[in-house]
Amino acid sequence: MPADVQHADSPQAKPATRQARSWVMLLVGCVFAVLSAISLWGAIDTTLHGIAMSARVIATEGGIGGKHSVHAKVEIVAPDRRRLRMEVDDSLGLGKWVEGGTVGVVCTRLATRSPHCDLDSVLDRWLLPVLFFAIGCGAIWLSLRKPKV
Repeated sequence: MPADVQHADSPQAKPATRQARSWVMLLVGCVFAVLSAISLWGAIDTTLHGIAMSARVIATEGGIGGKHSVHAKVEIVAPDRRRLRMEVDDSLGLGKWVEGGTVGVVCTRLATRSPHCDLDSVLDRWLLPVLFFAIGCGAIWLSLRKPKV
């Protein structure tokens, strides 16, 4: 066997492989952390500035997950008596989704042209952003820690 060929399990090949995995882990961790930080900012905004109200369910359909998640069209009456129709996602299936029934929503930016409503569920609003932020920070930590010698 030629002397310049290295096997993957040789001592010289391991540091390069570890360094490449470390950079991929750092990149994935940063993507998770940044995207979930944006979602966390939305959850903070909804929690601090949102207005709780009831919404009438117009239509529902299965969401991304199919069985448990719900994508619904709802109608709310804004404080200025305007009727607004918008879409609400329930990723965990926590709401009581019956067409013609009502669900609790929290709405922000009602005075603007782009109001936004979320299901009034703390678990639905906070669970996934906090979980993905923790995964991203954990991946960053794992990629930056010093290897044990």
